[in-house]
Amino acid sequence: MSRSELVDAINARLRDHAPGRNQAAIVVDVRWLAKLERGEVRWPSEERRTALRHVLDATTDEDLGVHRPMCRDL
Repeated sequence: MSRSELVDAINARLRDHAPGRNQAAIVVDVRWLAKLERGEVRWPSEERRTALRHVLDATTDEDLGVHRPMCRDL
C-alpha cells in the first residue's frame, strides 16, 4: 500500500467512525504520515490510533509502534 493509499484508508475510517468530530481536525495527510513514520508524532489522537489499528490490522497501540509520552511530575 502506498502512502497516499494508506492516508485514504485512514481518512475513510475516520469519516465513518468519528462523525461527530470536526473532520478537518482529525483527517491525516501524507506529511502527517511521514512524521509518524519518523517518530515525530509519538501519540496520535484516539481516533487516529483507532483508524490506524483498523487499517493496519493491529491489535494494540504497541503493535503500531506508538507510545504515550511519559508524564513528569514537576
